[in-house]
Amino acid sequence: MRQKWFTGAKRQIPQACAQFWLRNFDQERCLDFLDRHLSTQPIGNYHAILEHNGYPVTHGSESEVLCDLLFTGLTNQSSGKPINDREWDPQLINATAEELAKPMAAKPRISDLGPDQIKVIGRTLHLGDYTIPLVERSVPEQVEREEAEYTRQLIQVLCTKRQLKPVLSELRNAGGDELDDFDFARECYYFAESLRMTLIRASLDGEAEFTRIKDDMYAALRPTHRRRYDSDFDRMQATLEQASMAQLSQSHITNTQGLFSNQQRQGTTHMLVNDNKLRWVDDA
Repeated sequence: MRQKWFTGAKRQIPQACAQFWLRNFDQERCLDFLDRHLSTQPIGNYHAILEHNGYPVTHGSESEVLCDLLFTGLTNQSSGKPINDREWDPQLINATAEELAKPMAAKPRISDLGPDQIKVIGRTLHLGDYTIPLVERSVPEQVEREEAEYTRQLIQVLCTKRQLKPVLSELRNAGGDELDDFDFARECYYFAESLRMTLIRASLDGEAEFTRIKDDMYAALRPTHRRRYDSDFDRMQATLEQASMAQLSQSHITNTQGLFSNQQRQGTTHMLVNDNKLRWVDDA
């Protein structure tokens, strides 16, 4: 990954190829792929090798470090610079020689833990003996593909309220409370997405646990959402208000202090619009 990049047996990748990969490199999706497809043992191996070669890495941050190395290497190769000129020892045995006798906490299954085994201290999630920093995804300036459906409906609701053409540029130009509502909705969405990514990185069943949370939220919101309202905006507001008050019981995560905030409750609700379980406009 660091010193030699190949497209064939002994041929370093061309600069043009690196430039193409860099243009199409999506760091968030790369992180998501690493978190989903690297099992506990390879992650532990990467951790040991990175640490042995002088890279600051903590348990749970391996994917970020690997992704950053890949991005840096592509950036350097694209501009004709060496990928990385640091000395590098790829041998796992050298990296782990002093650690072989030390036990390492294994990723747990959240479904196997009791409520007293799940807690947040500072910005670290503790699942039994396993700890990991909380993921904190920032809100991208541009709307991402994964946000397409709920933001489309949200824009239509807010622009209709202001009697604007239902496009984001009109909403941004108009400003006001409706634009604040749009920006806050995206902030909430990424709070929820940060929780989803944290659970995936911290446990063997994180994706299933987050789905359980969404299903529980849907069951709590469905009666409120299905009532008749004078406008789509009124339906959306009532549903989001209910999300902040909903009694959820299917996951200990939702009752863990510091882990499931009102922003994450509302963000999970917008995710249900993405999943086509809820809707913000009647013609969706």
